[in-house]
Amino acid sequence: MKVPYLSDDAQGIEDALDYVTSVQNPRVNKEFVYSLSHQYDIEPTTVYIKSNFEPTTFELLLAYLMFKACEATEEEETELHQEQFKSILTTYYKEIGLESVPVGIQPIEFDLYTVWEKWCGKYERTLRIKCFEKDGLIEYLKNMLQEV
Repeated sequence: MKVPYLSDDAQGIEDALDYVTSVQNPRVNKEFVYSLSHQYDIEPTTVYIKSNFEPTTFELLLAYLMFKACEATEEEETELHQEQFKSILTTYYKEIGLESVPVGIQPIEFDLYTVWEKWCGKYERTLRIKCFEKDGLIEYLKNMLQEV
């Protein structure tokens, strides 16, 4: 099955969910560099992640983690900071955190506010993505979010 790439329309969102829920391992044989930021940060922060999840799958993983954080805190909205995403992604998904972008690489940018807005209407379905499930993730999130 061809991996769907980022599309903001309703069909693209459905196609992405259909794809990611249908595979055991959505990783691809290509590396991507992503930047994570939040448009409403008081002190703007960007973190960089190297991954072999293609962009749509990576964005869905970000949404999944946001929604898992809500589950962990039993709050309707729970914010994860970029550094917290980096910690989760490197600990549970074996992604690689970067201090800076390698020369000649243009990172694919994800604004966490926009990710939330795009996927929140698919909250329940996103949480059912089996390939993103990790043992101990909820406890890790609870501990992480209690420290804040």
